[in-house]
Amino acid sequence: MPDGVVKNSSPLRWHNTPLKKILSEYVSCHITICRHIHVKAFVLDTFSDVWARPIIFHTTIGHGVGGALIIDGKIMFGDKGLMGEIGHIVVEPNGPLCGCGNRGCLESLISGPALAERIKNDIKNGVNTCLVNMIKKNDSIKDIIQLWGTAIRKGDNYALKIRNLVGEYFGHIIAITVICYDPNTIILDGYVTEQCSDYLSEKIKEKIKTEVCGVEARDIRIITAVKEEEAYFAKIAAKAALWELIQKT
Repeated sequence: MPDGVVKNSSPLRWHNTPLKKILSEYVSCHITICRHIHVKAFVLDTFSDVWARPIIFHTTIGHGVGGALIIDGKIMFGDKGLMGEIGHIVVEPNGPLCGCGNRGCLESLISGPALAERIKNDIKNGVNTCLVNMIKKNDSIKDIIQLWGTAIRKGDNYALKIRNLVGEYFGHIIAITVICYDPNTIILDGYVTEQCSDYLSEKIKEKIKTEVCGVEARDIRIITAVKEEEAYFAKIAAKAALWELIQKT
């Protein structure tokens, strides 16, 4: 974001927030504002052989839903730094209100906060699931999502139904990105993705086969990013890596 203004952050409910200007009042060092997925993609992918792949689409489902396109080792930002905002593609026109102001965005349906809220509401309304006895009042969003993952592995029908819903929406949108960007590598990332990454990978492959043209000519590798706790030491290098990114752009 060259001007340092956060145009939209749904999880934070920020719109046209001059973050760089605000931070500059408290620190004297150089400040560059980037989307979370751009920084994460650069840091994680730099420390693996994946970076050598010509066209990578790095996706994440966590507090938000987003993506980063990397071509020949360089992250594509777009004119306003908003390239890859797949979480704000509307998939249900009459769906829930998204933080961006639209209704039915992918993010409003499958992000961590959206899923946690749905699960809590369904439990309140008497859904039959083992999560009833697992989720506590003060559990955080991540806690609830991790418990949902546990329920999936236990074969809980309700948890599987939610997983299938996530796969259907996400797989469809990734199929669209394949048509638009023609990547040869797709990286699945985020604490929601971690709960059912194998299923999502297979669902994406299925959607590519049924919704994308020229499938026989495509060679797409789908991999799961290392878990956040496993990536801790890579993130220590974020400052140096980000500076290199700034120099490239």
